[in-house]
Amino acid sequence: MSWQNVVLTLMLRYRVKRRSSGPPDVAAARRLAAKMATTPRLPPGWRIREAVAPIAGEWIEREGGAAETARTLLYLHGGGYYFCSPKTHRVITVGLAAGAEARAFVPDYRLAPEHRFPAAVEDAVRAYRGLIAAGTPARRIVLGGDSAGGGLALALLLSLRQAGDPLPAGAVLFSPWTDLAATGDSLRRNDRSDAMFHGHRVAEGARIYLGEAPPTDPLASPLYADLAGLRRSSSRQATARCCSMIRRGSPKRRARPASRSSSAPGASCRMSGSSSPPSCPKAAPRSRMRQGSSGA
Repeated sequence: MSWQNVVLTLMLRYRVKRRSSGPPDVAAARRLAAKMATTPRLPPGWRIREAVAPIAGEWIEREGGAAETARTLLYLHGGGYYFCSPKTHRVITVGLAAGAEARAFVPDYRLAPEHRFPAAVEDAVRAYRGLIAAGTPARRIVLGGDSAGGGLALALLLSLRQAGDPLPAGAVLFSPWTDLAATGDSLRRNDRSDAMFHGHRVAEGARIYLGEAPPTDPLASPLYADLAGLRRSSSRQATARCCSMIRRGSPKRRARPASRSSSAPGASCRMSGSSSPPSCPKAAPRSRMRQGSSGA
């Protein structure tokens, strides 16, 4: 573990975890997210541009713009579906866009409790279809998301498949929150090691988004969905978190702890565990969108 990781973990334990022992506080979470938000130094020749249609959000792109056919990252931020925003996740999205030499669109999707499930899914679908309508080929789009945003990216894929829309080239997910029913053993096993959240509070946070909707609805909890026929996806998660894991096979079989996993294209995959919604990120993952058979 690097010294930066040690410092970040200590800071999160002090600023986030000690405040999350009680019931979720939407207003407090939003205030903390806004306070911790930071904009990293942009690489030379890059800019952040606000967007209003087809959905509010922001573009991270090279100055002068890029062709609509350029490779594009559609990134869905985390935050438990009730806090955080494109601004809070710039440390991640700027790093991903610049590292992949791709323009990135980060939609400012509607949050709970003002807009409960499935509002976020509907906004994600609108954002994706807006890219397609503007001339971006599906094969040039890769989805991304962390925690709740990772689960939302999977829900977007499921919605597109059900509607018969062209699917994106793939998806990159960071600790996707796939089980809002909070049934994963990692909620108990990693309760102490998780730097941000207490496992027993995750179900309460999920209810803010779900309202009266069942937590096992596949568009809320992709753990309960049939993922057959979806594009290639890659998932990254820390073993110390109350996190979800992707694996092949029966949902009743325990997944081995791992720091990364991926699903093969067209494979029927299942997920176990449950990730807790993250606070604002403070360090960008070093990641690249790979070119290959996916066409991205």
